[in-house]
Amino acid sequence: MTDNPLKSLTDYSRFVAELLYRPTVERSTPHHKHVPPDIKHHRVPASEISFSRSNLPVLIREIEALVKARAPKGK
Repeated sequence: MTDNPLKSLTDYSRFVAELLYRPTVERSTPHHKHVPPDIKHHRVPASEISFSRSNLPVLIREIEALVKARAPKGK
């Protein structure tokens, strides 16, 4: 591992890549997300979240579901 991963973008990229290949990081999947009411202490599994693919489609679906659930009935 590099001594100072913030020294350059290359060092930081190498640092992150090395972290991803450590067994402790791999074992931590699935990832988790923080949810209300106490987001600091309330974590739930988030197996759909990934370091290796875009998370935007997952986030959009989740936001759409929240909006739909809060919409007045009949709309």
